Formats: sequence, C-alpha cells, structure tokens
Amino acid sequence: MSLSKLKKINNIIFDFDGTIINSNHIKEDGFINVYKGYSSDIKTKILNFHKSNMGMNRFDKFKFINEKILGKNYSQTAGEIMSEQYFKYIYKKIKSTNLIKRAKDFLSKNYLKYNFFLCSVTLQNDLVKIVTMKGLNKYFIKIKGGPQKKIDAIKEIIFENKLPVDTFLSIGDSYSDLEFSKKLGLSFIGVKSPGSYPFDKNILTIEDFFELEKYLWRF
Repeated sequence: MSLSKLKKINNIIFDFDGTIINSNHIKEDGFINVYKGYSSDIKTKILNFHKSNMGMNRFDKFKFINEKILGKNYSQTAGEIMSEQYFKYIYKKIKSTNLIKRAKDFLSKNYLKYNFFLCSVTLQNDLVKIVTMKGLNKYFIKIKGGPQKKIDAIKEIIFENKLPVDTFLSIGDSYSDLEFSKKLGLSFIGVKSPGSYPFDKNILTIEDFFELEKYLWRF
C-alpha cells in the first residue's frame, strides 16, 4: 500500500486479538482447554486447524473439530457448552493480559479525530464484555463480533454509514484480515505480534501503535 493513500483515511477498522491485545496465545490455549482430555496428537491437529482458520467463529470451529478431527456428532447444545467453557477460560486470562504497546494511548488520543470501529470473530456479547473490562469500549463508534462473518460486518459498517471505501483503513494481524481488506478495497496495515501472520515485505506493518501514529500523522 502506498503511504499517500493514508491522506484520505478518516475511518479505521481494528481487529482485536493480536491487534489491540496480545491474546492470540490465550485463544489457542482456550481451544486446547476445551479438548484437554484428548491425546497430544489430537490437540496438535486442533491447534493447527485453529491457527489456519483465524477468521472462523468458534462454533464453526467446534463443529469441524468434532466431526472431522474427532469423528463425533456435533449439536448446538454441545457447541454452547464448549463455548461457555472456552469463554470462561479466556476471560480470566485476558484480565491480566497486556495490550499491544501504546494501543490505549493511540486510541485515547485519536478517537475524536478518526472514526474507530472494532470487528472480531469473537462472539458479540463476549467481545463487548472483554472490551469493556479492558476499558476500551468508549473509543469505538461500533463494536461488531460473531457469529456474523467478519467481512459482512465490515460491509455493514461501510454501507450503513455511506462512507467512501477509500476513507477506510483496516488494521489486523491475520491473513484473513488481509484478504477481506483486499476484497473490499480497503487500505491495510498488518500488526506483527506474537502469533500473528508472517506478512510479506510488501505489506505495510507495525509492531506498536507509535508506528501507526507516525504513519498517520504525516498527513
């Protein structure tokens, strides 16, 4: 992406895990915790599947894991039980988890200058609980979570607000974040954090929010 495109940016869509908060490893551990009674080989397959499908909501992951990896039947009731177990585990861990360096400083200094939106595959109610617990909810015009597909949530943000696509910047740490940004024609900046996707050198990336501020404040 050419830095000159940042001149038009008024709206920023953030991913959450691995982008604003260092929580990718917690999400991984959360899935392993749900299936903790299985062998190390099975848990490795589950973890690899999770890492390869970061843009998929947890219910779809549970369904695939149960049916394709474990060869078990899956039901909505089973999914809800696993989801509750998963969320209890990650919520407790995230309480003491650090944000990406200078993320809160950036949000608090700039939320009146830009329109900030938060989109994640984390379930809507769970996402709001976590964001509120970390004291970040006031910085976002809209918080959108699962089970709605992330690309559909972002389409809604763009079209509901009737804003030009070239005024949006998408910031995320996964390959799926990059792909849906390309599909929708959004400018994109990747975040390099523990567990993030290894973006190609031609993709503009940041390791902390001071770098993001420097890029945006050029214009």
